[in-house]
Amino acid sequence: MNNSWYSNDDYCVDGGTILEYYCSGDYEQSQQQSCGTDGYGSYYCQTGEEIWSDYTDYFCNGGECNSSVTPEFQEDCDDSDGYVGEPYCMDMNTTVYQDYRNYFCSSGACNYSQYPDFVEDCSIGNFTCINGTCV
Repeated sequence: MNNSWYSNDDYCVDGGTILEYYCSGDYEQSQQQSCGTDGYGSYYCQTGEEIWSDYTDYFCNGGECNSSVTPEFQEDCDDSDGYVGEPYCMDMNTTVYQDYRNYFCSSGACNYSQYPDFVEDCSIGNFTCINGTCV
């Protein structure tokens, strides 16, 4: 183009789109492009019981695409801890137990370990355990 220089600065069309200028041979070209799609990344564990995920926000500012990453809390596995099923008898019908689930975060998901938990000793007062109850 007659050896004349031209220059256009890229600019933001809106909060998430940029208009980029470039040269193609002797011609000035431009193209709109999205800065990216906002969204959550993979889930991961924090503090052994909490599930988190990084939220990436893509935006256009000052003629440039940028992004920011914010960790966001998703779930506390520990909130699900508790007894499951019905109480049952053990130790020759002298004690009552009930299964307990202890939840924790592993590989970005809630998992649990389950174990029998002592509830009551029926032998105190000469009681016996029947169907999970001291009688």
